[in-house]
This record gives sequence, C-alpha cells and structure tokens, in this order.
Amino acid sequence: MVDERIVLPSIAEIEASADILSDPSRSFKVVRVREHFAVKVGTSIAPLEAENMKFVAANSKVPVPKVHDHFVDPETQKRYIIMDYVPGYFGNLNRTPYYEGILSTIDHDPSISGLLKCLGQGESPHYVRLLREPIQRTLRGHKTVFTHADLQPKNVMVEQKGVCEGGSPDYQITLIDWNLAGWYPEYWDYCISTVYCQGKPE
Repeated sequence: MVDERIVLPSIAEIEASADILSDPSRSFKVVRVREHFAVKVGTSIAPLEAENMKFVAANSKVPVPKVHDHFVDPETQKRYIIMDYVPGYFGNLNRTPYYEGILSTIDHDPSISGLLKCLGQGESPHYVRLLREPIQRTLRGHKTVFTHADLQPKNVMVEQKGVCEGGSPDYQITLIDWNLAGWYPEYWDYCISTVYCQGKPE
C-alpha cells in the first residue's frame, strides 16, 4: 500500500533522472530521483523482488530499503521499484572500485574463452564421487530459512550514522538487491558468499 502523504515520482521523472547509481553493464538500472528515492527500472527485474524486501522489513530486523511502490508500465513492460534512497559507498573498503570477476566472454574470443573453459573443467569424476557422501552428510539436518541468496560486497551498503559512546564510528548496514531471495538451507548465504568473494580479502 502506498503512503498517500508521500508524492512519488512519475515514470517521466524517473526516466529523466541522470543520477544513475547502478553499474551500466547491468540489464536494469537504479536511478536516484529527488533526494529521497532510488528507483530500480528494467524488464528483467524479478517480479518478487519488491515483495521480498517488504517481507524482510515486516518479519525481521534486517535493514532493507523501504519499498514505496512497485508496478509494471503496460506500454514498455518495464518494472519499477520505488524505494528509499540508501546513502553509502559502493566499492571496496580500501576505496578502490569494486569489480566483478570475468565469468564469460560475449564474443567467445578463443584467446580468452579458452582459458575460462580450461579453468572451468572442475574436479575429476572420481574425486567428485569420493566427496559426495561426506558432503551429503554435512548438508543434512539444516533448517530452511528465508535468505538473501546473493550476499556479496556489491549488495551491502555501509553508512556512518554517527559516533558511539566510546568514540568509535556507528555504522548502519543495509542489504540491497533482493531479487534472488527465497527459502534456502540456512548455510546458503555462507556458501554463496565464499564463491562470490574468492580473491577478495574483505
């Protein structure tokens, strides 16, 4: 339900925004509109992303951006999620840009994709068979919980809110990008994070 006291931006205002917050290589874009709104726009946005954020806000203490409205424009089929703008820094903790790793090549250049194919060979079938039973034993007996499912540095916004009593900084951490969220085994975020954060000491 939309709060009637808040005047939300129109589609025209959203589309006119030049304050782009997202990586230009993504299939969607996130723009800042006015001082208080961030809007995620695109045809590839998961229909449940806004509902996931509302569910987390209502059922947990995990900080997420407040969703004001979400809808699809019938003319363009673009999905819009209008939410609170969350101030913060996007990048590595040492203030260098955050780059995602190369996972594939668009043009299948053999000089690059050959290396990626070689690295992607994985373990031998014999080794996989040896690991199967210990892994299955380890993964049994875990609860199923609602989880983010894409927990990596680019989805964690950190904002300094002030100073604590002892003089140390007081930080607010907000999780963004809930498009993959769902009901998974309780170890899921840990496993996904170890894959996404390989080679990133932070």
